[in-house]
Amino acid sequence: MRSVAVLPVVFSHAGFSAFSGGFVGVDVFFVISGFLITRILLDELRDERFSIVKFYERRARRILPALLFVICACVPFAWFLMMPDFLQNFGQSVVATLLFANNLLLAVTTGYWDLESSFKPLLHIWSLGVEEQYYILFPLLLLAAWRYARARIGVMLAILILGSLVFAEFGWRHFPAQNFYLPFGRAWELLIGSLAAYLMPRLPERTRYDGLLSGAGLFAILFAIFGFSETTPSPSLYMAVPVLGSVAIILFCRPGTLAHRLLAARPLVFIGLISYSLYLWHQPVFAFARVASPTPPPLWQMGLLAILSIVLAWLTWKYVEQPFRDRRKIALPRFAAGATALTGALVAGGLFLHVTEGLPKRIFPNIEEQGDVYIGYNERINAFDRADFPVDAPDRILVIGDSYGRDVANVLLESKAIDSASLAYVHISPGEYLAGKTPARLRRLINRARIVVVAVPQAPAEKLIAEYRAMLGGHEVKTLFFGVKHFGYNLNPFSRLPMAERPAARAEVIAPIVEENDALARHYGPAVYVDLIRLLGENGTTVPVFDGEGRPLSPDRLHLTRYGAIELGKRLLAERQDIIDRLASPPTQGR
Repeated sequence: MRSVAVLPVVFSHAGFSAFSGGFVGVDVFFVISGFLITRILLDELRDERFSIVKFYERRARRILPALLFVICACVPFAWFLMMPDFLQNFGQSVVATLLFANNLLLAVTTGYWDLESSFKPLLHIWSLGVEEQYYILFPLLLLAAWRYARARIGVMLAILILGSLVFAEFGWRHFPAQNFYLPFGRAWELLIGSLAAYLMPRLPERTRYDGLLSGAGLFAILFAIFGFSETTPSPSLYMAVPVLGSVAIILFCRPGTLAHRLLAARPLVFIGLISYSLYLWHQPVFAFARVASPTPPPLWQMGLLAILSIVLAWLTWKYVEQPFRDRRKIALPRFAAGATALTGALVAGGLFLHVTEGLPKRIFPNIEEQGDVYIGYNERINAFDRADFPVDAPDRILVIGDSYGRDVANVLLESKAIDSASLAYVHISPGEYLAGKTPARLRRLINRARIVVVAVPQAPAEKLIAEYRAMLGGHEVKTLFFGVKHFGYNLNPFSRLPMAERPAARAEVIAPIVEENDALARHYGPAVYVDLIRLLGENGTTVPVFDGEGRPLSPDRLHLTRYGAIELGKRLLAERQDIIDRLASPPTQGR
């Protein structure tokens, strides 16, 4: 069953579209983990040999050696391949992973500024955080129930399952990104495994329906793997398909059934043995391959990397997992001292990368200030998020948008095209606007502004422009739309270029962005739509990655560093004097 759980995850993360629901392998893992842990706990409680210390020791020996080994292997690749934002995120992930809170970190940080998941080597460890949080609380809860309400354990588990499932159903509707990582909506999957462990001794050893039920369970899992997609809410009631399928296999997959013959096949048993190490290795291998490549790695290459992950997993299982699980080979004091020291060193290193913002001067030695290339530079425009223009404002320029709007405001300020005293900024995301959640002060600011600058998001740009124009009504004649920016698939490889080669480096803008930008530019014309991609790249398909001094223009492919804002401002002054004239305050206006 572990092989049925881990292989779809691997193939899905590799990019094989047939495994569109491969993520349900994690849900299957949760059921298996809940079942195995509870069965062990119940056996020990019945035999009166339960020890919480020994339980946590077993968990530590099972989880920590391979996890620490894989993280250590990731460190040099992260250091040499990653740009500052990516390296800082890696450091944060190391700390959260070793505190078994990576899922909580992702729940808190997921959203607009989040780096793409395919570039995160430790993203997948969120599931380990969920399991460990379960392992911390559940044994204590089961111990209390065993002592004081032994006959009610099944009822207790059923109530907890229902409560967690209700949370999951509410969560995916109201905060889906956070719900994916939080343990509250995931607990029911582990608890169902626990309930299966509780019920198993109470079921007959064999029934006439074993083949049917176990076959239906295997079919349910396969249906979810190949039938679900990234749009399927998770966790949710939809996940009952693979979860109940897993329970059916656990309870009814007995020798002689078709499901048993399939799952007992030697290749699947082998993958099942190394499944933990394979789960640990596959995402770092895939992520670093993507980080190192200026274009998406082809599927054949990802297939070879999947095979490499299996090889690494076998070596780790044999030479790391197996020895450390044997108390006779590595005694507890030695194991605890080594694991604690290594964990402490990695946590300290991760905190260092977080505090230093990924050490920008490590790869950009000629930048003036560390924050100039940090994504936080974009946030400085929030100081201009005003309820109204200042009374003595020499002119009134309103910028509307999300972080793209803040980028445009930075460009205008860095170019000296407008006076900072004249600027007002209103934050509004595409989703908020389309949902009708516009700030109450927006209409007043539009009425009072001489020029309204709207930053165009990536999508759905055309619909949003039409909506904005309708909102502006008679004011649309004083409106400028600043188009999207984009710096290609991946900027990390450019950071390894020698300084002398950086000014000439160019990134290829991804095709969908080029098509959308060209369509908007043709439709609205240069008097209304400022084509930032062509302003940067001239040909409309490639853009420079660095300025003339080799300093980066973007920290994350979508936004601007301070040097990017300065460079775009220079080009605006040099090539779009008509726009500058419209932005400049007329000399006849009172100041």
